Amino acid sequence: MVGLNPLAPNVIPDEVVQILQDSESRDECASRVSRFFEVHGWTYKPTFTPVYVYGDNQNPVASGAQQGVFGEAFLLKNAEVLRDLVLVCDEDVQTAACNQRAQKFRTFSSNESELERMQILCSAVDKAEWNRPPEARLYRRIKRQDLDCWLPR
Repeated sequence: MVGLNPLAPNVIPDEVVQILQDSESRDECASRVSRFFEVHGWTYKPTFTPVYVYGDNQNPVASGAQQGVFGEAFLLKNAEVLRDLVLVCDEDVQTAACNQRAQKFRTFSSNESELERMQILCSAVDKAEWNRPPEARLYRRIKRQDLDCWLPR
């Protein structure tokens, strides 16, 4: 969901913003994912916000992907989210970790510029299957200022 908005922005109702701000995710096989991250020296937190990454020419709603909050897609503002991303995976993080596919991951370092982070995300999009966007992780909840627009289905 990181990327420029290819569609006209929609106002996100306050009640939806509140749901997004209160949402957090957990891995179903947390112990396996945690061990995998530990072996590779990556930070693991049991709660996180998954961010699905789309290219500028991709429409999250039309992609057929089943990601999003309650089946809805929300675009995030790069300027608000990029600095807080911890890692990106060419596929679903949990699936790649449980299948020991370390080559699918790229962690972010604190000294990378916004441009370098965008290049890493674009590379993940290029490597991903068309209907399975890369997953990046935030180790914090979504904030109102992160949200760009809502793309209702």
